[in-house]
Amino acid sequence: MGGNPQSVVRAAAYGFNLMLAGLGMTPQRIAQYIDLFDRALEQFGHPRPLIGLSLTGHLADTDREARDQAWGPYFERMSKLSVERGFPVPTRASFEQSIDHSLNLIGAADTVRERVEDLARTLEIDRIDFGMDTGGLPLEVKHRSIALLGTGVAAPLAGVPADSIGRTTEAAATHSAPVQVAFLD
Repeated sequence: MGGNPQSVVRAAAYGFNLMLAGLGMTPQRIAQYIDLFDRALEQFGHPRPLIGLSLTGHLADTDREARDQAWGPYFERMSKLSVERGFPVPTRASFEQSIDHSLNLIGAADTVRERVEDLARTLEIDRIDFGMDTGGLPLEVKHRSIALLGTGVAAPLAGVPADSIGRTTEAAATHSAPVQVAFLD
C-alpha cells in the first residue's frame, strides 16, 4: 500500500502484515505510518506482524556512477508521472535531494547496505523489497547493479559469504537475516 492512513488502520484491524511503498516518501513520513499502525494494532488487540518497505534503487561501483546512471531512467519515469499526477518535473538537483533525504536507494553497495541497515533499525521493519526501475540502461549495467545488490547488500545482511552466492551452502540455507532484501525487477 502507499501512504494512506485509512489503509494502515484497516491492515491493523485485521492484524495483517504491512507493506508500505516508499516512492516519494521520507523516512519520517514512513515512521508516522508505522507509529499509526502500531497504535491501531494495540487498539485492536493484535500482536505486531511483519512490516516491510518497497523501495526503488540502483547500484554501481561508486555513488557518483550510480547517480549518473540512474538519473536518465528516473527523469523519464518521474516526468511522465508529474504530468499524470500534477507535481513538478524533476530536476537533477531534486533527484540528488531525493537520494540524500528520501527513500531512493542509489549508490555503491556499501552506501545502500548502510541505508538499508539504518532504515531497518530506525523504522523497526522486517523486510525491504528492492525494485530496480532502470528501463533505459544497457543490460550489462543492470546486471552489474543486480550483482552488487546480491553480493554487496543482501548477502552481507544475511551473514552469507559473498563467494557462496549462487551455490547451496549450509550457511545460506540456515541463516536468517535481521532484515530481508528481496529483488523485484
